[in-house]
Amino acid sequence: NNNKKTKGNIMEKEYRTQKQFLIIADSAINGNWSIAFKEVAEFGFFADDLILFFNNTEAHGLDWESIVYLAQGGQKERGNTND
Repeated sequence: NNNKKTKGNIMEKEYRTQKQFLIIADSAINGNWSIAFKEVAEFGFFADDLILFFNNTEAHGLDWESIVYLAQGGQKERGNTND
């Protein structure tokens, strides 16, 4: 369904879905961190979202270090850096 909901005649993009979390996880597991960071930002995930899905999704293959790295990478991708 292309991850979109129809609202009237306007296609509204869905954010922070389990399917999107698994897409991010797959990118990270395959070592495609720059792609994973872009997906984190594009799909609207923040640290609390990543933690929620980490705790409530089976067989994603990520560890806590990966979640921290994804949260930081997503923030940098959005241009929100604390460096």
